[in-house]
Amino acid sequence: DDFIEHIFEAQRTGRRYGISIGNTIINNVRAVKSRPCLGKLVVTPFGDLMACSRIASEKESFFHDFVYGKIRDGMPEIDAKKYKALMNHNVYSEPECADCVAKWHCGGGCLLARLSYSKAYMETYCEFIREMTWRTIADNYLTAQDWLKQNNIYCYHKRDFDSSHSCDDEDCVVLYSPI
Repeated sequence: DDFIEHIFEAQRTGRRYGISIGNTIINNVRAVKSRPCLGKLVVTPFGDLMACSRIASEKESFFHDFVYGKIRDGMPEIDAKKYKALMNHNVYSEPECADCVAKWHCGGGCLLARLSYSKAYMETYCEFIREMTWRTIADNYLTAQDWLKQNNIYCYHKRDFDSSHSCDDEDCVVLYSPI
């Protein structure tokens, strides 16, 4: 909780001085994705093709889980089935992501982390990601509200409008600029 409070306080302070402060989690909230990282073409010093840039040697745990090919005689040999299986790790493949508010921002979480850490650790990590996601969305909303006010643009919910407003969506928001 202290980290979350401090990072958002640092962001507010930075904004006052024109400095952008963030981290990978906050940056991910600004993106929508169904998987945690891009499909990577990582080549190790030994010519192995890896799906994770954090693993580079056969001596490392989970090396064989992430290697999907090898460079031989200057040509790549790719196990397409294994590559596809690695790329299928996403928000649809993790049952706990089904109803998670942050799933489209974390993409299902790092596969290496899921393999490396305990279920309890990952549950705590997911709670942290959800809280950071909510706080980032709220912080961006408040920043947007300030910008709208500075530019004399106001937001109203449908219920604040008269009956001539035709939108049936209860959550409808209308931007109005009096000129």
